Amino acid sequence: MGRTRARMRCAAMIGPAGTRNWKGRTKMSDAGYMLPVVTKSYPYISLTAAIVDKTSPLRAYFDKRFPNRATLQATYRASSGELLVPAGSSNPGTLGAAFDVLVRLTLDPTRVPNVAVLGFIESPEAIASVRLAIEAGAAAAADCRHRPAAEVVLRSAWAAALCIEVYRTGLVMPGSPLSALNAARFTPEALLELADDDALHQLGALHELAQERLYPHLRDHPESVRLGPTFEGSYLCAADADAIVDGRLIEIKARLGAKSKAGVRSDGLSLEDIYQLLGYALFDRLNEYAIESLGFYSARYGTWRAWELPDFVSELAGGDVDLAYERACVWRLLGGADDDPPRRRPAASRDKSAGARRG
Repeated sequence: MGRTRARMRCAAMIGPAGTRNWKGRTKMSDAGYMLPVVTKSYPYISLTAAIVDKTSPLRAYFDKRFPNRATLQATYRASSGELLVPAGSSNPGTLGAAFDVLVRLTLDPTRVPNVAVLGFIESPEAIASVRLAIEAGAAAAADCRHRPAAEVVLRSAWAAALCIEVYRTGLVMPGSPLSALNAARFTPEALLELADDDALHQLGALHELAQERLYPHLRDHPESVRLGPTFEGSYLCAADADAIVDGRLIEIKARLGAKSKAGVRSDGLSLEDIYQLLGYALFDRLNEYAIESLGFYSARYGTWRAWELPDFVSELAGGDVDLAYERACVWRLLGGADDDPPRRRPAASRDKSAGARRG
């Protein structure tokens, strides 16, 4: 499909009945693109929420513009094996967040993930304790991708994950190990003691599997490492990816997978997974990160899949895709204007040319 036909088709798409997000009307941008004119705003909360909500303009757009998921999903299922790191007594969600932190410390131990302290923004003492706990692990994480992770690294990742949950939920959840710490006991030492044997065992097993199945796909000394990157679109709809390494956007999942009637778990590439990767790529409105490819790693199964970005979007669309146009179109759907100036964001990583930074 040529660019003109693709733009006409894209501009004619409308939201689900009753949402009146746009009515097929378009506006010519300064770059010569015909973009949808949004007539009623949608309250975007996050990319994940917008993907799940079938009434959101973004989900409707993805469904109609990029409907061909079957081949990607079938290929992924064919490459996925059995569950290699089963669940234990630890909370699976916390375990997944802890593994995300562990990967970040492995890729760049010079940076403390700021998201871990945001839930304690009104307590400088708590922020200092969280930072010191994570820094203790970071100090021991050098060359972690080629050797077993030291126990303090695993404990640090677990403590960080618990603190990230406070930011995500707005409170210390009942049953969280953090609930046992009062203000006087909220120290780096106490935070590092919160991981039990099961959490340490699972994190160690996930790290060992990643050494075999994930890290070999990444250069030992990458030119650019972006951890927890946000995008232009993140200003209008919250979204942050796991990492971008040398132009490859990487998404990591540590889920257990669906369970069959026989009790056997299996992995798959869901609609949400595909749209999340697609959303990150299209939220990069001005191609700031120069994303060339996408990588998806299922941590408990050790499954790695990678796609060149043009191939990924073309497969979904069923034809050639003009990424610049699609990014402009998504920006409009989020409520942005085509003449909006670029937004400045804090550094999310390090580049070799800039040197390592802690933040």
